[in-house]
Amino acid sequence: QVEKEVLAQQNGVAGGAAPPSQETGKALSLIIDEAEEAIDNSDFVLAKKLFESALDIGKGSQEKVTCTNDAYLIQRLAMATYKARQPDKIKALNDALALLYKLDLEHTNDAETVSLAGAIEKKLYEEGEGLEHLSNAILYFQRGYYLLNNRYNAINLAFALNCRANSPLCTTKEEQIADMIYANYTRKRVLYLCNKDWEDITKRESKE
Repeated sequence: QVEKEVLAQQNGVAGGAAPPSQETGKALSLIIDEAEEAIDNSDFVLAKKLFESALDIGKGSQEKVTCTNDAYLIQRLAMATYKARQPDKIKALNDALALLYKLDLEHTNDAETVSLAGAIEKKLYEEGEGLEHLSNAILYFQRGYYLLNNRYNAINLAFALNCRANSPLCTTKEEQIADMIYANYTRKRVLYLCNKDWEDITKRESKE
């Protein structure tokens, strides 16, 4: 059903007639819902196709809202792209990263964008694509950690720092020690956040 609506929207645009705003919004909503459902079912190939369709509809629409600049759609497409691993894992990771650069990756303070970029750069490093990806992963995880003060970015930051301490990026013993100390400090922060979350959960459950 969604594919039929997508084709109808695209054919209307190709024929020179912009689809009504309400119909465009309805089609986008349906596509996004199915894309999220595909992600929940780990069908990332389908999710990628659906998010691409959502962006295509936005480009063809004459509405003032341009989906090509919609951070949410691009973030979800990037995530689905690298997890779909098509045509291969490395190409998928690089394609996903290229999508995030459309969101001004070098300067943005959007936590979701930089966290996703950190995950992609970390995977590229783990796939043997070069130490520059490790450096980039640390940069993005640091930004995400400072923005959100959360466990996900902190854990990945600590791991990446330990990797750098054991890599040629650290040229002196002092640099290695500094990274190891920073990694351990970050893990202590993770423990603090875990304990705080546990206290909040316990209080909420007691009230319920």
